[in-house]
Amino acid sequence: MKATRETFLNDMKMMFPNAVTLITKYSEGLLHCEVAVLREYFEAALAKKKEWECEKILRYIGDLLPRADEALENALLVSFLEDLALGDLSDEDKKLISQRAPDNVLKLLRQHTKI
Repeated sequence: MKATRETFLNDMKMMFPNAVTLITKYSEGLLHCEVAVLREYFEAALAKKKEWECEKILRYIGDLLPRADEALENALLVSFLEDLALGDLSDEDKKLISQRAPDNVLKLLRQHTKI
């Protein structure tokens, strides 16, 4: 069974409850915006050097991608991975990501930036 938006939101509630609180009335119901909220939460954890939280999120994305339905896969690729790769990542951030991300996530990120 494919993972859907509902799967993603339920997982977020269980695994990243602090991220869920960042979903506003403007982003609620818009899958790309909801995925972007998790990316923003990841970027905040990265800025605070919360390495375990970063790894947990990257591993979740890596696990979810192969199971995602078409809409969720697109949102993960564009609103999480591509936006992250094209964002303002320091060399230190890239090092942390390269050390903590699963191979499938690293491969996708490397399509857009040097990590």
